[in-house]
Amino acid sequence: DITVKEAEVLLHNELSYFERSVNNFIARYSLNLAQHQFDALVCFSYNVGASWMNSSGGYLLNSVVYGGTNAEFIYGITLWSKAGGDYILQKRRLSEANMYLNGTYKAYNTSGGVPSNYRYVFLDGNGGTVRYAIHGFDTKGPVPAITDFTDSPTGVDADGNPFDYECAGWFTERTGGREVAALDNSLASGSVIYAQWKNPEGEIVELPVGNPIDPLEITVSADSVQIWSGPGTYYTRLQKLTAGDTITVSEVYTVSSVTWGKCEQGWLNLANTNYAEVLAGLPKEFPQWGTVNGGQVRIRTGPGVSYSIITEVDRGARVEISEEHYDGTYNWGKIVPGTYDWGTADDSTWICVDYVVYDTPEEVTLSSVSMLKLPTNLEYVQMQDVLDLTGSVLVATYSDGSIKAMTVNDSMTSGYSHAKLGTNTVKVTYSGKSTTFDVTIVKATVTFQNYDGTVLSSAQYAYGDTVKEPETPTKPADADVVYKFVGWDKPVTACKGDAVYTAVFKPEYTVTFKNYDGTVLSSTKYVLGDTVKEPETPTKPADEYGTYRFAGWDKPVTVCSGDTVYTAVFKPEYTVTFKNYNGTVLSSTKYVLGDTVAEPETPTRPEDYYGTYEFTGWDKEVTVCNGDAVYTAVFRRIPGEGSPELLTGDFDGNGEINEDDATYLLGYILFPDWYPVEGIMDLNSDGTVNEDDATYLLGYILFPDWYPLPVSDG
Repeated sequence: DITVKEAEVLLHNELSYFERSVNNFIARYSLNLAQHQFDALVCFSYNVGASWMNSSGGYLLNSVVYGGTNAEFIYGITLWSKAGGDYILQKRRLSEANMYLNGTYKAYNTSGGVPSNYRYVFLDGNGGTVRYAIHGFDTKGPVPAITDFTDSPTGVDADGNPFDYECAGWFTERTGGREVAALDNSLASGSVIYAQWKNPEGEIVELPVGNPIDPLEITVSADSVQIWSGPGTYYTRLQKLTAGDTITVSEVYTVSSVTWGKCEQGWLNLANTNYAEVLAGLPKEFPQWGTVNGGQVRIRTGPGVSYSIITEVDRGARVEISEEHYDGTYNWGKIVPGTYDWGTADDSTWICVDYVVYDTPEEVTLSSVSMLKLPTNLEYVQMQDVLDLTGSVLVATYSDGSIKAMTVNDSMTSGYSHAKLGTNTVKVTYSGKSTTFDVTIVKATVTFQNYDGTVLSSAQYAYGDTVKEPETPTKPADADVVYKFVGWDKPVTACKGDAVYTAVFKPEYTVTFKNYDGTVLSSTKYVLGDTVKEPETPTKPADEYGTYRFAGWDKPVTVCSGDTVYTAVFKPEYTVTFKNYNGTVLSSTKYVLGDTVAEPETPTRPEDYYGTYEFTGWDKEVTVCNGDAVYTAVFRRIPGEGSPELLTGDFDGNGEINEDDATYLLGYILFPDWYPVEGIMDLNSDGTVNEDDATYLLGYILFPDWYPLPVSDG
């Protein structure tokens, strides 16, 4: 047992190796990765090892080195989802993709660990052999499935001539179903899509999944043997068999060193049966020639997986077997010395004959293939062009001297990568035989042209290089219109392939701002749609009529739509004054006609001999500005306890009787709500209260003996 701290030290030491490996990888390719991208690659390398960094042309390596899209990165990283021969690491790969692409540090089994748009499907060659059986993708950027076959099925026409079936696309079912034009949101993670094949007449045909064999009755040798819907553990589980159950196998299919058998119930791993013993017990005559029917089948120094590997051979390789040996798991065949060309120190070379189809006595075999005609196009732009096989013809030569010419298709080629500049060798394989031809990967051409198509500059760039713009182009004026360069027809980015950028010009117009007297405040050139900038706020001097305020322009200022003149508009200013009851100025403000007048804070009147006072408003209604105006505060007296009665004639309540009281009484007569009074108002005792009473009060003030005031009853 070790402590947690000791475990952390061991983990740190282990991680340091992968951190150094990723740092060396970054330095080798002069990459500039974010922290979360570095962390994702260390996490990935800790799980699978560092060999991916040295696999030149690998999908994952290319997507990191050349800045691939989300879809390219997800596809590359999910190819590394196998462990123990089974696809069990897909979700971890998608979580690492989430970390690399989005900076999200979450495990796949946590919320958000795998975005719902990151998915994977399995590819079933359905008679052909697909190079990679898993395909990761991003539903936000649907892409076609990468069709990469290492072997295509062959057939014989009515005249006995062999031909290759052509891939008709990917479908949701082995036969029929919906064609999958692009990997998108309609496909759930873990779905299986199937290649379908068509004959030279263009008819889609149904091919056997594996190699048909004469029916063999075999016995299950283990308990809980799983039956699957197809030859692989990524298919649907159907049922289980028990040791001793007997089944009949009609097809066999070997993939990733596992031989699958098809029975009535489905597919099962034949390692859990006595299939090898039954097969070994069938009569055979040796030596026998056969053809390898699996990809990269290993040649060993003895009859078992524990023996050393000498080399690997591809599908279609020819071998002569002198004897067979069963090791308890697989049947092995000893290869006759001299019938191979890979070389070994002794004559002990063995192959698993589960990957060998023996010849029939009259079988005609393929001897060699060569390119009869090369493709029309042998030059491709880096990271842009796909391989174009137009014009290419392959010729196959057979053991009986016959030949067959055929058009090369995508499923026959491998090795093409548009990432590396220079020579690229393309391998063409047909029925196990291969030949090659070279193509050249060149830099992209980036051209800048003027509005009339005149080339301003043209240069070659590698993918990812910074593109240099030419000097600013010009366009001559015509008639009364001049033109301004406003940029290119699309954003200029780092090189991503051939590109043409065209200069864009817009008509230029003059926008002028003038003062009230015609003085030019500013005059500026704009193109259509530009935002127009107003000058500093203009002024107009005061004159005998008063002062003036800037009230805007003679029309709304909008974006540039042509030559335009804006003229400043001014309005006369007026003074609005608010006074207190005693004439004190509370506020005095300038306004233009129609402005809303702002009242000052509520005024007050101090307590006096006769009591306290309450503000009741202004001597006239406050309206919007319509000229010079004066507003005076109006108060109502509130007698206090013990306050003396208001003297008859003391209408303004100041304890004295003078001409102000006559004025106040006139205010009451004209505006009774604004000038409240108390006591006797009919001073001349004529039965009415009018301006005669005000005149009478003035008479009292001047000649009290001649104009006596009435006496209150109280």
